[in-house]
Amino acid sequence: MATGPDMAQQAHHLLLPEILGFSPQLLLDDIINIANNAVQDGVNGMEEFLQKWVEARAERQTDDWDSTQEVEQGLVAFQTLLEHHTDIAFDFFEAWSLRNIFAIPPDLRIVVPHQQNLDLTYPPEREQELLDEMEELRKQLENVRPVSGFCSSQWIDTYD
Repeated sequence: MATGPDMAQQAHHLLLPEILGFSPQLLLDDIINIANNAVQDGVNGMEEFLQKWVEARAERQTDDWDSTQEVEQGLVAFQTLLEHHTDIAFDFFEAWSLRNIFAIPPDLRIVVPHQQNLDLTYPPEREQELLDEMEELRKQLENVRPVSGFCSSQWIDTYD
């Protein structure tokens, strides 16, 4: 079981989406997906360019050069290299962001706005006393409701 600083860090990690209003991991995932889509768009654009270039070269050249296989191999190598470097770069970006941007120092005391004036220092015994008192007040309220209903109906009958 986590204790001390580990527990505080875990609590901070759980509070962060509540404070920010979004999950940092989901934001980073969206950024990475956008970058991967941009890489794919770049590869598709390169493919279109190379297909046009091959067609133009085939019209000018009369030799028997099969460019389709070479272009496909080049595109696969280009895409693989670009995706590999993009993955490495964004893995570093994700780790750095979680460690530096979305990290809360363990010694920083966090108070969520809707918990600002709460006193969370009550011992468990005091909490049980308060729960027992609440239950007693509920019982008193349940006992008063029939009398209140009876008095209301008597009052209405009297003044009608």
